[in-house]
Amino acid sequence: MKKIVQKYIPLFLLISLIGLAFCKRDIFKNLSTQTSIDNMQVDPHFKYATFVNIDFSINTIDKNGINMNNIRIDILSDYTINGGKLITSGTTDANGVFKTTHPLPAFYKDIVIATKYPGLEGEYKTQITNGKVNATINQNKPLTKTPSEISHDNLTDSDNDGIPDIYDDYPNDPNKSFNSFFPVQGKTGTLAFEDLWPAKGDYDFNDLVIDYNFNQVLNAQQNVVEIDAKFIVKAMGASFANGYGFQLNVDPSLVESVSGIQLTDNYINVSSNGLEVNQSKAVIIVFDNAYKHFKNIIGTNPIGMAGYNTSIGGMYGTPDTLNVVIKFSKAISQSILGNPPYNSFIITNKRRGYEVHLPDQPPTDLANLNLLGTSDDNSNANINRYYKSSNNLPWAINLSQSFSYPIEKASIIKAYLLFPVWAQSNGTIYPDWFSNTSSTYRDTNYIYH
Repeated sequence: MKKIVQKYIPLFLLISLIGLAFCKRDIFKNLSTQTSIDNMQVDPHFKYATFVNIDFSINTIDKNGINMNNIRIDILSDYTINGGKLITSGTTDANGVFKTTHPLPAFYKDIVIATKYPGLEGEYKTQITNGKVNATINQNKPLTKTPSEISHDNLTDSDNDGIPDIYDDYPNDPNKSFNSFFPVQGKTGTLAFEDLWPAKGDYDFNDLVIDYNFNQVLNAQQNVVEIDAKFIVKAMGASFANGYGFQLNVDPSLVESVSGIQLTDNYINVSSNGLEVNQSKAVIIVFDNAYKHFKNIIGTNPIGMAGYNTSIGGMYGTPDTLNVVIKFSKAISQSILGNPPYNSFIITNKRRGYEVHLPDQPPTDLANLNLLGTSDDNSNANINRYYKSSNNLPWAINLSQSFSYPIEKASIIKAYLLFPVWAQSNGTIYPDWFSNTSSTYRDTNYIYH
């Protein structure tokens, strides 16, 4: 009898797995064929994040088993031969370890670690496991130079910041050493907003669409001394004249200066350093009227449509690019400052009290708090719940790459077929729902092009 049971156990397991696969397929099919975004049931704690924080610990060891300090390490999105771009960089500490925490797109399964130090030089693909990258680079290659020639003692350090010129992105500036990009060097992420808050909109997420790239400039201790940000005002499918800004998790006194912002409509007040006044944290308003940031307008919108670059064949304007530089009066820890795009928000229709933030990001001091929890908004400040509806839908999303947004009046679930699956699985299923171009992921009839 025992032998008979053992004989059929594998068959039973196989049948069970097949049944589970079919059940799972049916569940996903039901989630992805929903016709109304209002029918979605999303976990109240889901934040719609397309990035995840990854902890890096990279160890460097010489051929004698000794830890190697002050070795530059670069984290790349892929091999450079495949077009990989720099994400962040720094040097190993006294124990020969490079440690940092950096957000990566949630769909990344691996990254590339690179160094040019003789004997270690190369690019090494490494798996991301449970939110961590742990790796060791051993000096196992023939040296092209003698140890004395590659000794740090013999390398030029023009600005005397402790980082040799060959590793220093700013060899003549003692306050700057490395670049740390979001999402990656030379590429953009996207912020996409609905602007009718606290009422629901049409969920096309094109009322204001902004591409961004942030570079957190680091000193030798890998603290932030400057932020260099680029914003491309990509589209606005709205009649409202909306502004855009972001809040940093630092006291305004720590900001020395802000340059590159464009305020044209006289409802934003800033201090001499460029920050918005009457804020307990540093708030940068990048622009106050998106309509002013489209050039060479051509075409005519269909009846009932508004804005630029959201209706196929409708009004088109060349997107404007704004470059903003934020300099700090002293270096700030990356963990304190937080991750770009920080606490980003729009101001709707030049009404300063009407702020629309990413889900669960708090309003600034100048927001009208009486609007929270009204109309379709289900915010509850007592539990740090902000800018979500009763069924946990957001008014803004942050994408880890440049986003091909829906056309005017087309809900995001019509354009992106797997958005419901992703959202209702707490982001565990199809984290690349917005990146894949196959027909199972998107319906191009509902995407602006």
